[in-house]
Amino acid sequence: MGALCMHPIAYYARSWAGAMTPTDDVVAHLMMMRGDEPMYWRRSTQHPAHRPEAGL
Repeated sequence: MGALCMHPIAYYARSWAGAMTPTDDVVAHLMMMRGDEPMYWRRSTQHPAHRPEAGL
């Protein structure tokens, strides 16, 4: 199990929140996944679930 880290628009330092509202962020991720899922996985940073960077 792991977590993908992808911020389509912006990133606030030391935060797991991007610059978009949560619903817009979900829609952006969904569109990227449906458009080209292999590219989405390549561009996302993959964090193991036990690391603090995962935000779990």
